[in-house]
Amino acid sequence: MNSEKLQARIQYLEQKVRELLEHYKDQQRLIQQLQKEKEKLRQQASNHGEPTGNFSNSPEIGTITKSEEQARALGSSIDSYIRDIDRSITYLEQIQ
Repeated sequence: MNSEKLQARIQYLEQKVRELLEHYKDQQRLIQQLQKEKEKLRQQASNHGEPTGNFSNSPEIGTITKSEEQARALGSSIDSYIRDIDRSITYLEQIQ
């Protein structure tokens, strides 16, 4: 390689490194913002009334439906929704 080509290549690589560093800094700022937001949401969730696992006032599935078959179908649907929510939560935790 001649000197001019080498110099041009070095300048190109320097520019790419600068761009990568700027992108890295942007990503770090975004991570910090998301962590603050996550902590704020956790605080809000913990400040609300009773824990989400306590559904003592909720009616039983059998009282909502007329037949055993409907109760099973409703229970299956609810289980499916819960799995979808769990997958969504896992995904959101992974992208942090």
